[in-house]
This record gives sequence, structure tokens and C-alpha cells, in this order.
Amino acid sequence: MANLIMDSNYFSFWVEHVPITHKGNVIRVLRKFETFLELQGYEGKLNFDEFHGSRKEPGKFLPIREIVIDKFIGYLRDDCGASTYVLYNAIVSLKSFFWVPLWS
Repeated sequence: MANLIMDSNYFSFWVEHVPITHKGNVIRVLRKFETFLELQGYEGKLNFDEFHGSRKEPGKFLPIREIVIDKFIGYLRDDCGASTYVLYNAIVSLKSFFWVPLWS
């Protein structure tokens, strides 16, 4: 499942419209996030409005929530041995990616 995030419409919009000077740093974190998603068993085309399945309502999809990001940070810390600096950069990078200013 290559380029799960990079092939999404959201990523294309983000690259084109969000003025960030260090997009390469964010893209590195997004590649780690893709790996995490794959390890979690995510399949299919990535849709940020219908991201993960509901355990209470099978067949219903829910948007990305804080718990998904928390699990990713835990994965970086526990499974990848990430330092505090790397964790900080991951959080800042994800914020840069998921927050798109209204003026763009």
C-alpha cells in the first residue's frame, strides 16, 4: 500500500496551497504515519473525512481523531525509540498537515 497519504487529494491540496518552508520534514513524518497506518491494518483509499472504521457501528467510518494521533506518537516512542525532539517534530508536522488555514 504505497503512498497512502501522498496519493490523497488532501495531500495534493496541502502541497499546493499551504506555505510551509520545511515541507520535507513534514513529508518524512507523513511517511512514518503511513507505515503506522499500514501496521494498524488500514486498507483502501485514504479519505480524511471517512478515515477509520467504527467499532460500535460496523460499516460506518469516522474522521481522524485525537486517539489515532496519540497511538501514532506512542508507536514512535515505544516501537521506534523516538527521542523527545523527534516526538515534538512529529506533533508539529502533523499539526501543519492537518490544519489548513481558511485563507488558503
